[in-house]
Amino acid sequence: RQVAQGLASSGDVYVFKGALCQVVRFDSRPVVRPLTASSLLYKMADCCTFYKETKKGKQPADPTERIAMMVKDTAELWQDAGINVLNQIVTGPQLLPDGSILGERGFHARANLLIDWPPGEDYPQLPDDVDAVADELINLVVDFPFLNDSHKAAWLAMLLTVVCRSSFKGSAPCFFVDGNDRGVGKSLLVEILSRISNGQAVTSAPWPDSNEEMTKVLTGLCIQPVQLQFFDNVGNQKSFGHAALDSVITTGRFKGRVLGKSNTVDAELMTTFVATGNRLSLNKGSDIERRLCVIRLDCPMENPEDRKHFVHGNEAQLIAKVEANWQRYYMGCLAIVRRAILTGWQNDLMPWGSFSAWGLIRSAVIQCGLPDPGKTRDYVRSHLDDKKDDRKILFETLIQIGAVAESGARTARDLHLDLSATVHMEAFDIVDAQAGKGGSEVSRFGRGLSTFLGQVSIGYKLKKRLKRGAKCFYLDSVV
Repeated sequence: RQVAQGLASSGDVYVFKGALCQVVRFDSRPVVRPLTASSLLYKMADCCTFYKETKKGKQPADPTERIAMMVKDTAELWQDAGINVLNQIVTGPQLLPDGSILGERGFHARANLLIDWPPGEDYPQLPDDVDAVADELINLVVDFPFLNDSHKAAWLAMLLTVVCRSSFKGSAPCFFVDGNDRGVGKSLLVEILSRISNGQAVTSAPWPDSNEEMTKVLTGLCIQPVQLQFFDNVGNQKSFGHAALDSVITTGRFKGRVLGKSNTVDAELMTTFVATGNRLSLNKGSDIERRLCVIRLDCPMENPEDRKHFVHGNEAQLIAKVEANWQRYYMGCLAIVRRAILTGWQNDLMPWGSFSAWGLIRSAVIQCGLPDPGKTRDYVRSHLDDKKDDRKILFETLIQIGAVAESGARTARDLHLDLSATVHMEAFDIVDAQAGKGGSEVSRFGRGLSTFLGQVSIGYKLKKRLKRGAKCFYLDSVV
């Protein structure tokens, strides 16, 4: 108990993700380091004085591994000693859901946040004219070829999400900056975001090739969380989305096994995920489409990098302007979202699944005079849902052959026979393309049909029922 109390009074030991950790500075920035048995011994010797009884009386001694393991593995000791629970380290003032702002360096038990930034980085007061600072932020990206104002609104929503992540409880979507060609400014948009949110250049990571690799990335974020996880330049040959990322975006939590160890991590993730790429395509094994907020850049020039006559000068001049004013821009972001909290934000926005709490950010953007960033979902549905047109063709064909309502339910064998007729070959090819390999032609056809189950098009949903012991498919009206 005395050791635990000594650790609590040291000022840099916390309970983080269910384990004892120490906050240390690396490259002038605070990072969380797990306290292993050996590092805990060192820390115990630093904050406590140990003695042992000898024939000559009480003598100084080194702490023992037995005491270290008892302290390391006994959560009740941490609570009794008052060791603070740390949720996240942030590098600037934080806006809370009630509109209050935590603006002092140090640990804030109210939100379990450690606010820390290097000496010399001073943040100004909140701006009085919120509209003026909003216009200034929007003007920073005036030279970028957004597809329309909804996509410009989505960029501002991305910035506000990263800076004001503590202002709402719940999940936020994944952001993807999509370009029609190289050189349209995708990475530069994220660079501006990073400079405003923490004063530093953005750090990127390659897009994981598999769900297993994505799981490793998410495990690492649980151990050493960051405010922004950036995947730059998702290649044209790589589809976007993994099941592990889908789950984290929806629930805000991740559970997985630490690589090379038997222990697992189970933690809340407050990280905002951002990616860039050209001509985005979605992973068919992922359900990322409904969790995605796309920022589309569409330059009409054959060589976008040849553009001239920018309002803010070239890329270096734009970055220099952001570097000179980023603390003021940061406080402006807090002011924009705080206004939405204090004036009451819209709760009648177009529904967006698991992101109802993120409606605060959408409302803050709307109050800045921009459209609802949620409208970019129309772009995702019309341009990135590669099954949309296929569904329409398939469902129209099923209506033509009478596979409507339970009375018209057909087996995969019957539909395979009906759609293989020359007049219906387009629908047949659509199903066949989803069938995969292995099994008989009919069973493969059934697998292909199953990929459309539960999906809706032209007022119908594809369903399945048992009819005389056989699985049958049919369209059911949803109007």
